[in-house]
Amino acid sequence: MAKTKTSSTVKDRYNAKTYDEIKLRVYKGRKTEIQTAADAAGESVNAYVVNAVDQRMVRDRGGGIPGCSSGGGHAPDHAEQIKEVSK
Repeated sequence: MAKTKTSSTVKDRYNAKTYDEIKLRVYKGRKTEIQTAADAAGESVNAYVVNAVDQRMVRDRGGGIPGCSSGGGHAPDHAEQIKEVSK
């Protein structure tokens, strides 16, 4: 089924309302390395990078789920992964 302009507009509006965007630049060749690591972990590149950032934030703060008190913004299983890192 072909995408219509309307469906793209609705999705764009939802994404703008729901998510913040961060542009990430890496040296040539790193994108492939990151994609390979994400594939091996069974994650998208986005999920892999967000998980890596969350893990770093947990280490830097000495534990706890970064940025939220109820797992807000994280996939339901992601909160459990963060808890494992903070042990």
